Amino acid sequence: MPDTKVRALDAPALLEEDHSHFRDLFEGYQQLGDGPRPSKQELFELLRREMAVHAVLEEDIFYPAIEHANDRKARRAVEDARLEHRAVKSILAELGALTPDDAAFDLKMDVLRETVLHHGEEEEREMFRIFRHLPPEIREDVSDRLRSRKQELTSLFEPQ
Repeated sequence: MPDTKVRALDAPALLEEDHSHFRDLFEGYQQLGDGPRPSKQELFELLRREMAVHAVLEEDIFYPAIEHANDRKARRAVEDARLEHRAVKSILAELGALTPDDAAFDLKMDVLRETVLHHGEEEEREMFRIFRHLPPEIREDVSDRLRSRKQELTSLFEPQ
């Protein structure tokens, strides 16, 4: 008989789930091509909301845990990730000032896609390995706090 108990995702699995979702959303955007502008705007707004939640989770909970490893590689990984977050926020702000009718919109969405996908790959390759070497009680605490905070933030960022 299959185990019907739902296992709670650990922090890397939760964040990787978001990364996969972002890949799917970007793929959906690319498939729109010259499609309806309202759909492009709606997809951008969804990406912006969900990336905001994801960034808070990483910056407030996950990155401090990685820094807890207290080694040069961990600090460098967090520093790089924070720089990438600033780049993503800047691109999102630029896109927020445009509409899908603007010639630069699709180009900036491509830059956003590349930046976000690269960021996710780096995190999965480096930070997740560091996280898995943290003491079990820290991993469990961080995972619990991420799940709880994500639920809270998701409800705050839902469109009214």
